[in-house]
Amino acid sequence: EVGHALDHCLKGVTNTRRFKETYLADYARLNSDDKSRLTYFIQSTSKFGMEETFAEIFSSVLGQSQCADIEQKFPETAKLVREVLLEKVPIASRGAGSSGNS
Repeated sequence: EVGHALDHCLKGVTNTRRFKETYLADYARLNSDDKSRLTYFIQSTSKFGMEETFAEIFSSVLGQSQCADIEQKFPETAKLVREVLLEKVPIASRGAGSSGNS
């Protein structure tokens, strides 16, 4: 649920043209088995599928994903989510264990 909150706090990353185009390009590369297995993240390529994919990729970045291959199945979307996190969430660019004291 934190991924959904982050998307909202970042003013709807999933509503941007860049995110939609990236997601749809990854979707187009999915085979029929992947589409049937990943229906929750597709949801007829609706806004909800995009939001769920963003949230799951965010969870994957944190090591908490329920879908082990979400970043492999949506590689360009995952790359974009990571870029957004580094750009918009300054703490994401610090190394693990950083105290933030400079």
